[in-house]
Amino acid sequence: MKRRAFLQNAAVAVTPLLLPHTLDVLSSTCLCAYAKRNLVFVHLNGGNDGYNTIVPHTDEAYYKLRPNIAVQPTEVIRLTERYGFHPSLAGLKPWYDQGNMLILPNATSANLDNSHHTCFHAWKNLLVKPLTTHPLDPKQIIEFSAADLGLAASDFEEKLLNIASSISTHQQSHVYAIGLDGFDTHHFQKAKHAFLLQAYADAMNTFMNRLKVSDELNNTMIVTWSEFGRSLAQNNSKGTDHGDAGVLMIYGGQLQHSGIYSNQETNASSAVDVSTVYANILRNWLGGVLQA
Repeated sequence: MKRRAFLQNAAVAVTPLLLPHTLDVLSSTCLCAYAKRNLVFVHLNGGNDGYNTIVPHTDEAYYKLRPNIAVQPTEVIRLTERYGFHPSLAGLKPWYDQGNMLILPNATSANLDNSHHTCFHAWKNLLVKPLTTHPLDPKQIIEFSAADLGLAASDFEEKLLNIASSISTHQQSHVYAIGLDGFDTHHFQKAKHAFLLQAYADAMNTFMNRLKVSDELNNTMIVTWSEFGRSLAQNNSKGTDHGDAGVLMIYGGQLQHSGIYSNQETNASSAVDVSTVYANILRNWLGGVLQA
């Protein structure tokens, strides 16, 4: 699959870039309207299967190569003519409909291998590097313990609600990191993945509602990511192996552009390079308040 730099296709930025099909994701009022902005990274640990998360429900190859694990068209929660949610994500549909979600179903980063360790640290470097020009006070970076970056499903919602409480308590901007474990689905994926996505959706729905009730949704952005995607073809164990492009889901109350952004919606074949997505989020969402 060919790759083009993300700036040729989209931009997560406060001000529009003069490019075709630019995504002006953040409201132009963000920088002046909010003295406090929060950023929450949610890691789906193990390499989430983007194909069964945001389902290409009209893609013949998807169904041909996944005879046992594909999400059937009748099960898909339709979002566009080409894409839809896995049924376990049905609880997120109202947020999508209200313009609080941006989905990049074909997101990748160049020069990553399929090693969990290598990819995880490469992604973390992508997140941290832009902060060198817009430094946060260390007290403003709240990364839960290592165990919290790979939580079991039963603990995930509780920790997200702890983040919501922290957001409502602090007056400064903060960056948070949390993870849900179990997405390395090499064997008998279908039921396990459905369970994990249900746990994720339930927790995110509760988290978003808590932010909305506490009037914090407009100054919070949530980015769900995974270190890599999965193979399009299922393996002999009714699972999937490590792949390339995955899915990136961005949530917030101040998204100027929402819905699904994919070159495939216009029959192009390029993946979206998320390194620039992250750089723009960190600089433009947090940059106006980091040095205050």
